Amino acid sequence: MWTTWRSWSSLLRSLEHGRKWAALTALTLLVIASACASGGRATRGLKILESEGQLKRTARMLDARLGAIRTLRFSGTLEGEWLGQRGTYQMAGALRWPSDLRLEVIDPAVGTVALLLMSEGELTWYLPHEERAIRAEASARTVGRATGLPWSPSELISLIAGLPPMEYGERYSDWWMGPDGLAISPGENAVMSLADGNRLPEQYIRFREPERRHVEGTVTFSDYRSVKGTLLPHELRVELTRPRVALLLRYERFEPSVALGPAAFAVTLPEGTRVVQWR
Repeated sequence: MWTTWRSWSSLLRSLEHGRKWAALTALTLLVIASACASGGRATRGLKILESEGQLKRTARMLDARLGAIRTLRFSGTLEGEWLGQRGTYQMAGALRWPSDLRLEVIDPAVGTVALLLMSEGELTWYLPHEERAIRAEASARTVGRATGLPWSPSELISLIAGLPPMEYGERYSDWWMGPDGLAISPGENAVMSLADGNRLPEQYIRFREPERRHVEGTVTFSDYRSVKGTLLPHELRVELTRPRVALLLRYERFEPSVALGPAAFAVTLPEGTRVVQWR
């Protein structure tokens, strides 16, 4: 379907050359196919783009923002349903694009309940109250298995930095505008709408396949505020269908472009910690 939709410009050219009925027939079939997809229900109500040029301008802005914020310290709160538990926690951490992350989840009553570390292709998921740690190669499979968030390391890092999840090496300028007026990811399994005014990401919907039949997750970006001249969302709402996740991340502090040494992404496990190595 998406390959067909990419031929939108050829449909317009055919109109210009007088082949109106053929083009209109093809267009009608596309509209019917779109309306029959469950993805149409998921994206109903999203703001549509005014033009391809608008998307390109926003994409250049996002690429520039990613280039300007190579490192980041952050803190705030995390609340909702996650890993089968419901509650409100503090969060703190740091990241370095595209592969290094420290995310600490803290219960004010008992201290750190979980610590996620990713650096140099390795993942550590430390649960101090269980005196247990998992170590593995950092990948979408191991991140999802440990945390319930089925993203690759770079996708999780870009999300925590307030950007739509993005694979390493992908640029936002590679997104394109579909005939339904939504921005479509290079892999064609995600769409994005932009907020009025600042034209920054407002909602990101990811599907399990390019045909948009089954929603995998939704991320909503809001409460944009200027941090050292850069607009960053201070609220992220994350909803995943399987496993069930419904989280609200509220950021209280962003410190972009800070110096981060190796110690920022390392932990010394206490003696007696049971370490499980995933293969």
